[in-house]
Amino acid sequence: MHNVTKQIKALVRPFVPATIRRHIRRWRKQWVVSRTVRMRQQVSNQGKNAWGVTLIGDTHRGNGLGEAGRISLQCLRHAGVPTQEVPLSDENLSGMNSPYQVVMIHTNPDQLDEVCQMLPTAQWRGKYVIGDWIWEQETLPDWWVPYFDLFDEIWTPSGFAAGAIRKATKKPVRVLPLAVEPQCDEDWNRASFGLPDNLFLCLVAFDYHSVFARKNPDGAIRAFCQAFGDCRECVGLVLKARNTPPEVLSELRNSLRDWPNVFFLTEEYTKTQVNSLIRAVDVYISLHRAEGFGLVLAEAMYLGTPVVATNWSGNTEFMNSDVACMVKAPLVTLQKDELPFLKGSRWAEPDIDEATAYLRRLFDEPQWRGELAARAASYIREQLSVQAVSARLQEYLLEIKEKL
Repeated sequence: MHNVTKQIKALVRPFVPATIRRHIRRWRKQWVVSRTVRMRQQVSNQGKNAWGVTLIGDTHRGNGLGEAGRISLQCLRHAGVPTQEVPLSDENLSGMNSPYQVVMIHTNPDQLDEVCQMLPTAQWRGKYVIGDWIWEQETLPDWWVPYFDLFDEIWTPSGFAAGAIRKATKKPVRVLPLAVEPQCDEDWNRASFGLPDNLFLCLVAFDYHSVFARKNPDGAIRAFCQAFGDCRECVGLVLKARNTPPEVLSELRNSLRDWPNVFFLTEEYTKTQVNSLIRAVDVYISLHRAEGFGLVLAEAMYLGTPVVATNWSGNTEFMNSDVACMVKAPLVTLQKDELPFLKGSRWAEPDIDEATAYLRRLFDEPQWRGELAARAASYIREQLSVQAVSARLQEYLLEIKEKL
C-alpha cells in the first residue's frame, strides 16, 4: 500500500503548484508526528523490556549518515551493550520487534516520516527513544521542531550541532563524537585507482546529494589552481565525485581543461577502498562551508594525510592549527535557498588565498608536511578512538538506565 501511495504521488505531483505541495507536506508532517506522539503517550511498563539498544538507521548505505550509524553500532558493541540493528527500510521497520528498553533512531527529520508511518505502534510504547541528528548550521529549520516530541533526548556528534539543537528544544541534548578508526584495503594503492606515483596529489571528495554548494569543491579547485600554476606537471588533482549529475561533472572538467593531471573518480568504492585512496594521496582538501562533524577530515588525519580545511563548524572540535591547515572563513548570509539550507541563514566562505598558501607550503616543505601529518594522526587516535567514544556512550546509557 505504501508503494502504491508513492506511485500516485509521483503521478499527481506535476499538476500541483509548488506552494500547495509545500503546504500539504507541512500539514502531513504535523499530522504524522502528532499521531505518533499520541501513540507514545500510551505508555506501557518499560520494565517489561530487557536492557539494551535497538538502533534504527541507514546502516547499509554508503553515505555519511550510514557511516555514522555503523560507527554507533561499533561503539555500542564495544561497550558491551546488547544491541539490535534495524536498517532503515519499509520492510525492516514494519517487521521490527525490539526486545530492548532504548530505541535510537539514527536519522534526521527528513526521513522520520517513514519511521513514523512504518514502525508498529507497539514499538513506540514503553521505550526510551533517542534521536541521533546531524546539522551543519547555527540554527535548525523550523520544520524540524515538531519532531522533538517523538524523542526523550537528542544525541549529536559535535558541540556545534548541539548548539543549534539546544536553541530549539528544552529536552536533553548530548554530544557524542564519532569514533575514528578507519580501515584500509591493503591491496589498494595509487595504481589501483589509476593514479601515478610520481605526482604530488591533492584529493577533493564530495557527494552531490550532501549539497554541492555546502561541500564547495569549486573553492578547492580554485585554491589548487592558484597554488600550482607554475608547476602543473609536478602535481595532480583527484576529484572523487559521488551521485554527481553528468552536466556538473562536465562543468568541472571544463574548468580544469588546461591542467594535465586531473583524475575524476566516479565509481562506487567500498569504505576501505576510499580510506586507501585518502591514505595514498599527499593532501586532502575540504573548503566546506559547513560541517556537522566532518568525519572524512578526521579519517584523513588518522591515516596520516595532511588536511587543508575550513576553520568553522563541527570539524573545529577535533582540528586546530597544530594538527591541520585551518583556513579562515568569514560567515556570510545565504542569498538563496541551498536546500535544506535556507536563504537568510549563515555559513562560512573560506579564504581561497590562505588555502592556496597552505597548499603551496605543503608542496614546498615536505618535512613540515610530514611533521603536521604525524601530529594529526597521534591527536586523532587519542581523542576519537573507539575506546574513548565507547566509554562516553556507556556513561550516557548508564545515566538513562538509572532513571528508567
